[in-house]
Amino acid sequence: MNIFCVEQNYFVQKGEQIDFAPVPVIFVKPPNALLPSGASFSCPNFANVLYCGSELVLRISKGGKDVNEADAGKYYDSITIGINFTAIDKLDALNGDASSWQKAKAWKNSSIAGEWIPATNFKNKK
Repeated sequence: MNIFCVEQNYFVQKGEQIDFAPVPVIFVKPPNALLPSGASFSCPNFANVLYCGSELVLRISKGGKDVNEADAGKYYDSITIGINFTAIDKLDALNGDASSWQKAKAWKNSSIAGEWIPATNFKNKK
């Protein structure tokens, strides 16, 4: 399983103001970043300040390259809501290094996902 994440694809939130170009940042989380179903979340011992945000999560069901927007809906099969935790103090300490997204967000159990809903349940799937 691969977890691809897109950051800075929204207006900057209070507490996440980092000196980055105003373009999305794409990074990968390891499979163990996803909290197992039924497990309890706990704050990691290396973080003093956590920020959380809710996210739309798509399960990619098919490989592709240079997929055009009109065909994008053919490449995912399920949707859920997720919570992504960020060690904000780690972002500050890393001083805007592009790899800081990975270090501050890709730790074990840093993401929680809800129950998957088949994408076919959504009338306006694109």
